[in-house]
Amino acid sequence: MNAELLLQHFDRMSEAPDAIPRLRQFILDLAIRGKLVEQNPGDEPAEMLMKRVHMQKGRQFKSVRPTNPESSSVSIAAPFPLPKQWVFTRLGDVIQLTSGQHLQPGEYGEQATSGLPYITGPADFGPNGLVITRYALVRKAVAKKGQILLTVKGAGVGKTTTCDLPEVAISRQLMSLTAIDWNQQFLLLATHRLAASLKESARSLIPGISRPDVEEFVFPLPPLPEQHRIVEKVEELMALCDGLQAAQAERERRRDRLAAASLHRLNQPADPADPELFRAHARFYINHLPRLTTRPDQIKQLRQTILNLAVRGKLISQTAGDLHPVGIQYKTPVQITAPFAIPDSWRWTTLKCLGELRGGGTPSKARPDYWSGPIPWVSPKDMKRPYIFTSIDRISPDAIAKSTAKLIDSESILFVVRGMILAHSFPVAVSKVPVAINQDMKALTLHIPSMSEYVLQAMMGLKPLFLEKVLRSSHGTCRLESGAYESMPFPIPPIAEQSRIVDKIGELMTVCDQLEAARSERERWCEQFLESVLQKLLKAFAAGAQ
Repeated sequence: MNAELLLQHFDRMSEAPDAIPRLRQFILDLAIRGKLVEQNPGDEPAEMLMKRVHMQKGRQFKSVRPTNPESSSVSIAAPFPLPKQWVFTRLGDVIQLTSGQHLQPGEYGEQATSGLPYITGPADFGPNGLVITRYALVRKAVAKKGQILLTVKGAGVGKTTTCDLPEVAISRQLMSLTAIDWNQQFLLLATHRLAASLKESARSLIPGISRPDVEEFVFPLPPLPEQHRIVEKVEELMALCDGLQAAQAERERRRDRLAAASLHRLNQPADPADPELFRAHARFYINHLPRLTTRPDQIKQLRQTILNLAVRGKLISQTAGDLHPVGIQYKTPVQITAPFAIPDSWRWTTLKCLGELRGGGTPSKARPDYWSGPIPWVSPKDMKRPYIFTSIDRISPDAIAKSTAKLIDSESILFVVRGMILAHSFPVAVSKVPVAINQDMKALTLHIPSMSEYVLQAMMGLKPLFLEKVLRSSHGTCRLESGAYESMPFPIPPIAEQSRIVDKIGELMTVCDQLEAARSERERWCEQFLESVLQKLLKAFAAGAQ
């Protein structure tokens, strides 16, 4: 393979989805199509090798790739062209196959005994060899050193390793494969291709690999000397992929460290003695956004940082003379414990001082007429967007009048207080129409409805503080107790500054949207570029280049 071409363009290709796995698969595809190394006319044809294998297995040899194209003795349809001295074979015709067997609890143990090491699946496939945690007390299905172990059931179907112990017992999750008088490592390539082929045909995760799947798998077999050359070339190219993968991982680690350090500086309290230091950190991050935020998780973290800065008064400068909203009960530092510092012109209050907190309910499912109305009935499954105009379920005015469901005013703040989603997220939204909610949610109807946009953004910025107060039951249910969210300290800037904060958040979120769009576009470009490079390599091999 033209390693120089790969190295020259790898930085651009590596941002394509699954770039390294696709490159590895490309190498394997070239290997089994006879395009990875040159053919040697002096090599004994593979048909002669197959005759010896069939004689050893006690079977009558039938040609599957006759030298005479007009011959009718073909028993296997060739899926793609092969070099002249290669043949297609069914894998079961040229290997010995041992299926694993289940051992009962009394037939194995965890203590080292005179029994055999017992291998039950890919969890026992260590990076430096088999990892032994159990021992078989009986001899049932036994694999020997050098044989290929293939996972055929359960998690990790299709994974392989080479047995590196004299003998092991294998469970029914595994099979062992042995090449008969041909290269065992080339057989390993066959099993990789088998797993990939089953994935392609299933268009999903492999549900399992049966014995007929293995035995009937049609596989190209080259002459034995060429098998050795192919295995050597594959090992060389996989080592190149290992190096590229390590370089890619180190680049991502450096980028992560720089992004994390920059975000950390932005989220730290500003030094009153040196306010310009914070501005310098902010300028650095903004100037380098495209380089620091290239993955979806990084852009998500950037969005949260913007909200964190907004709720702390760090996103825009303060203006003297701005007035505070009237009708809110503010708190003194004695009455609450402030979680962070805010500008001098800001005030503290609590969530329950901002408006009326109301719960929800579920109308009777036995009354279909309750569930055929125009009123959105919002549950956590609807809380995937910041503005609620409609919902999956809708209820009737009768349901509002005759059940625990209550009508919530538009411009109310909706948030989830119970559910597994609270293990990692805190969904918040503004109702843009009157709605009802279920019992896993709360609604805050503000005393000053025009503050709804700022309160929404501030609650999202306070997400880490809300999540700190989430309680988890023994069976995993998550909930926010009323005392936790009602008394949550809430920072309030002057009313004019609220509008400026909301505008700045919108501006910066638009930048995040553009970053995501640019990332997606670059990812598509890199994928197309990767495909172009692989096609060039494929053509080079087809022309006989190495």
